[in-house]
Amino acid sequence: MLEEIIRLYSEVKGIYGYRRMTLNVNSRLKRNYNHKRIYRLMKSVHMQAVIRRKKKHYVMSEPRITAENVLNRAFTANRPNEKWLTDVTEFKLHDGKKAYLSAMISMIKASLRMRWADPTTISLFLTPLTAR
Repeated sequence: MLEEIIRLYSEVKGIYGYRRMTLNVNSRLKRNYNHKRIYRLMKSVHMQAVIRRKKKHYVMSEPRITAENVLNRAFTANRPNEKWLTDVTEFKLHDGKKAYLSAMISMIKASLRMRWADPTTISLFLTPLTAR
């Protein structure tokens, strides 16, 4: 049985741990060996699974438009509508479409306003933010 474990380990280039090794050895030898036995045998010949790196499922990219730092961390306002902070977040929906959420905060009262838009109205949605 140990020869079969070594042969299978080299076939799969060391990827299998004792759990997958148990399933494959049992199916190949048509027996029902316990996973503890496979683990003990693999440990006796210093076999371990190769831990593969996880793949990144996102692409790092530079922002297309970076706004100028006008406030320079001066977040207090002296009169209404003097300073507003905003952020636009893109959501990917289940049906493949996108939706956008904009949160806007007035610095005089620290009040929060939110607004939704879909891709067809995003240009109308962003116009008030870039008008100034």
